[in-house]
Amino acid sequence: MSLISLPFLLIALAFIVLARLPWAGLRLYGVIGVNAIFVGLSLGGPESCLPLLAFAALGYGLIAAAARRVAPALLIGAAVIAFAVLKGYSVIPADWRLISPAQTIGLSYILFRVVHLVVDVSQGEVKRPRPAEYLAYLFFWLSFLSGPIQRFDEARRNWAEPAAELSDAQARRALLRITLGMAKLTIVSATVSDFIAKNVGLIAPAAFKGAIAKGSLILSLIDAANRIGPGPIHDQIGAATIYALIAILFTINLYFNFAGYMDIVLGVARLAGITLPENFDHPFRSRSLIEFWSRWHITLSDWFKTYLFNPLMSWLLSLPKPPGRIATGVIAFFVTFLAMGIWHGTTNAFVIYGVMLGGGVAATKLYQDTLTKRLGKKPAAALRSRPTYAFAGRVVTFSYFALALTCLWGADAGLLATLGWAGGVAAPLGMAAMVALGFAVLALIEAAAIRLPRPGVIGPALEHLAIGGLATLCLMVMAARSVAAPDLIYKGF
Repeated sequence: MSLISLPFLLIALAFIVLARLPWAGLRLYGVIGVNAIFVGLSLGGPESCLPLLAFAALGYGLIAAAARRVAPALLIGAAVIAFAVLKGYSVIPADWRLISPAQTIGLSYILFRVVHLVVDVSQGEVKRPRPAEYLAYLFFWLSFLSGPIQRFDEARRNWAEPAAELSDAQARRALLRITLGMAKLTIVSATVSDFIAKNVGLIAPAAFKGAIAKGSLILSLIDAANRIGPGPIHDQIGAATIYALIAILFTINLYFNFAGYMDIVLGVARLAGITLPENFDHPFRSRSLIEFWSRWHITLSDWFKTYLFNPLMSWLLSLPKPPGRIATGVIAFFVTFLAMGIWHGTTNAFVIYGVMLGGGVAATKLYQDTLTKRLGKKPAAALRSRPTYAFAGRVVTFSYFALALTCLWGADAGLLATLGWAGGVAAPLGMAAMVALGFAVLALIEAAAIRLPRPGVIGPALEHLAIGGLATLCLMVMAARSVAAPDLIYKGF
């Protein structure tokens, strides 16, 4: 279901009304009803929900077993195996893959909630939820597709406590956030998605050579590469340029698509008097990959930190001969982000993605600890605070993440098999250099824009004007294109 559609609007209005009812029991069962409608429409009908319901039933049984002090590792293992079978991971025999990917939308985030409850119930931090509370939490409609991931004790307040009263200013800001999210989806994400779809085939050298003869939207880039000279090197430089453009645009599109979705979800929640956790905090200002994952998909990073990284660190340090302090952190970071990458998808491309995430973050940890060890804490901190060092860190961080994301879009384009080309390692290095150059230019433009004078506090009149203007613009763009808003990219993970 599109977040910019009449069904979503009606569901959101119904939920806002239900959240403000004075009876806790009615709020609880109202949330379950809204969840059922939203999930059913998102998956295409009641029968499509059966795999998720089966997993939910298994999850509740595992939580009940956790309350009886069954080993959490066994229960988590059972949940992960069931998840892998339902998702159809490539290691699962083909005969076992009985359901379509469309029937597993939301399953990845349901797994997170089940594991959280298994661990916290077994440790006595959370009481086993009643069946109705479990259903309200597991399928909570605002965070069903792609988060944000919220703990049960925090989510329980959504129906256990009356909605907080909103001031006029808070309501305006919530509406403004929703319209900003709409703009991110319908204007930025839709435009970039369309461009990528039309030009991704130009990355392969053969297709690039054909584009020179036919012309395309990016003829100026092709002409620039053409002046370098004919032959394989010319093909690779041109294709690397196109790759860098699309890699940067895909990364930006993923952000605007996901952040736009989050803006709408968090804005609706705020109108209902509910506070959901933030998922983004200016991620492209990050100066390292470790900092990046504290700003990008924040609730996902927090979940992996709590339920994989911290336990793994504790286990490594408890070994009779534990690795050194630096080695322990490097190993824990690599394993955590390898698992995070594999969670994103079912094919070998996502294993590569996990290796790239884990390798990048582990290398960052190793570099930071080594730098601190050799220079000392204060000199190392002073070095990292230098503007040129921080800028270089931003460029490297974005470029590496954009390269890693190739696993999410390049596999379908056949790109992963052609990254070497005739030039061997030169082509991937050229791609990385092009991406770094492109982001450096964008970062410089952003730095200049930040220095521009800004207006003071926006008054109610301007907020109303912004809400109405953005909403009108989004509707006009959608009408002109005669298409719906782009779908949420992350719901496929």
